[in-house]
Amino acid sequence: MPKEAVFEEICLIPAGNGEDCVGYIDDGSVSPCPQDFLVRDDGSVCILDSVKDRIIIFKDGEVQKYLDYTGVTTATYAENFTYYDGVFYCVDTVCNTLFTVDEEMGKAARMPLDADIPYDCVCRIEVADGKLEIEFYELDEQMLSSYLVVVKAGLGKSIVERTRRTVEFDKRDGYTAVRVDGQDYNIALNSEAESIDGIYHKYNSGNILVSVTEQAPGLEVYRCEYTLRVYDNNGKCVGYALPDRSNQFSDIVNWYYVDSNDATYMMNVNVDGIHIYRITFGSGYTSRMDEVIAKGKAYQKEIAEAEAEWTPAN
Repeated sequence: MPKEAVFEEICLIPAGNGEDCVGYIDDGSVSPCPQDFLVRDDGSVCILDSVKDRIIIFKDGEVQKYLDYTGVTTATYAENFTYYDGVFYCVDTVCNTLFTVDEEMGKAARMPLDADIPYDCVCRIEVADGKLEIEFYELDEQMLSSYLVVVKAGLGKSIVERTRRTVEFDKRDGYTAVRVDGQDYNIALNSEAESIDGIYHKYNSGNILVSVTEQAPGLEVYRCEYTLRVYDNNGKCVGYALPDRSNQFSDIVNWYYVDSNDATYMMNVNVDGIHIYRITFGSGYTSRMDEVIAKGKAYQKEIAEAEAEWTPAN
């Protein structure tokens, strides 16, 4: 294991209007862009190009195929998908439905989904044991807390099962106790400023992949440092990764995926296109918190100067 994580870029597709470009709309407030990706056992990368209503299949350094699903979804963009036995299963949470895209025939079709899934709350979709599983966050209005729900459907059929998944966080002095499907993980925290954002994946080995956010101290504006960490079932961190360091100062979004062989990937969405990396975790990482604090202080100063110059209209 290297000391620092290694990010090996395996796919780059530029943003633009051309057929060989991914869709990206930046209007200054919201940036619709590719929303999900996955890596199959044959090494092909599949990208949910949500703006252009299609799935891109990339392999061996070039795009192999485009699968168009225009007209099947009425949402602004589909947000999640998975692949099983020649078919892509996509979630359209705006219309509370599923649609399928056949890779061989290129045909898209709707599937019923009577699950009442909240918009923008899906965190996982996959096929397991012959059933389609959709995992999402649901708010408990009485407790004012959210929990994970898994709905299972027969392929091509309506919902057949709905259960809660046990994922619990209990922050204590010096560590956070996380319970996932009956297994306890005691995740040590370095300071009160750190928090566990969520569990991205549970590996075949039983390890879990989490995101840790450490807020920059002494700043009124929000600045932080994100790290990916892998923990074993004893709560020991067995791998670190600091994603694209430029992201520490921006709102650029990353998606993560773990394949059937426990290889971890990251899709970085930027204004120039999408970059997909294979991550080799390191035994540690070099913090850039000093840079985060310096950037935050400079931004804080800009805000103060702008407020000082501003005078209300008469």
